[in-house]
Amino acid sequence: MPRCYVAIAGTMQSSTFVSANAQRPRFDSLTSLRFVAAMTIVLYHYFSLNTLSSADDKSLAQLDPVSRAVGVYLHALGNGYLAVGFFFMLSGFVLAHAHFKQLADGTFEYARFLKRRFSRIYPLHFLVTVAYGSLYLLTLRLGIAINNPENFTWSAFFSNVFLLRGLNLIGRLTFNGPAWYVSSQWHLYLLFPLLGLCVLRSPFKSIPTLFAAILFFLAMFIGLSGDNLLTQRTYDFGILRAIAEFPIGLALYQVFCDYQKSGSKMIRPIHLAGMGLVVILAAQLDVDDSLIILLLAGFILVCAATNLRYELKWLTHPWFIYAGEISFAIYLIHVPFLACARKALPILGVSSGSLAEGIFLIACALVLVPTAAFVHSWIERPASEWTWNMLNRPRKRFLSPA
Repeated sequence: MPRCYVAIAGTMQSSTFVSANAQRPRFDSLTSLRFVAAMTIVLYHYFSLNTLSSADDKSLAQLDPVSRAVGVYLHALGNGYLAVGFFFMLSGFVLAHAHFKQLADGTFEYARFLKRRFSRIYPLHFLVTVAYGSLYLLTLRLGIAINNPENFTWSAFFSNVFLLRGLNLIGRLTFNGPAWYVSSQWHLYLLFPLLGLCVLRSPFKSIPTLFAAILFFLAMFIGLSGDNLLTQRTYDFGILRAIAEFPIGLALYQVFCDYQKSGSKMIRPIHLAGMGLVVILAAQLDVDDSLIILLLAGFILVCAATNLRYELKWLTHPWFIYAGEISFAIYLIHVPFLACARKALPILGVSSGSLAEGIFLIACALVLVPTAAFVHSWIERPASEWTWNMLNRPRKRFLSPA
């Protein structure tokens, strides 16, 4: 997940781009929203998924009271998996912000781009995968029971390591379940020049191009939704979900650039607050997934446009921005973190389905944030920098004998 406040270098040449004298925006508010999206996914996995997977009242009665309450009253969290679509669209918006000028003037360096993106997402994914596999081997050694041991196979390990999780090679989620996103995000990076140029060289203006991207998403949503909706795909060709949602983010950036060039102050903080409430209400009412995705797209645009002209102190506080920066670590470690923490339940004397278990889950969600901050500072960033330096290390030249 790339940072949200990459400055555009140089001037823009198309009318849809920011002019040379225009202020270069920093999307700190969108960085902060990454934390909100990541924690939405965490709460979905920690609470709502338990309720959704319980098919009858008898199964629901076996859940802890907190999970039952979330499932009964907070339907919005039951749609938490759609936050991944927010990430895909935001990724398109950010990459357009960082690279559309380069694509337009022919200075885009594909190899350097892939090295930078690989250095950003792969090292932590690899280390978490290896750590999770090592913990599995340790549990076997100690004779500790583990759920779904069939998910920890060598074929599953290599599909994770080689970023093939979103291609349905195994037929189920394996190892660190949410890490399928990393695979699909990497495939988007591989396709970025093609998808970017499709939007950049669209024969239409920015708003019709956005409508075209939306129609493309809706066509894929209707055409590819079978037993599972397109927006629910993960290991089962999650790349299709990514390809459907990513271009919306690219097109949103074109619309944003036109708005910035216009100098308009029409979009205000009150509109951002209203749009946020609409998204929450739609999720709470459990409307169609495609509509929630489109509302999230509108929320990205309104947030960026508001941040352009107005100061959003409640979204641009340094601590909130930092929380957005550690969102990738939050996302990648939250399931292994909970899996390890649950092993402490018998030791603590906490019975399944009790209120104590629900309180324990809340505590896990809270402790997860400082844990992710530690992982971000001491593992993710150093590993990312080391990988970047390794990929850009000068090659040794060997002189042929005279």
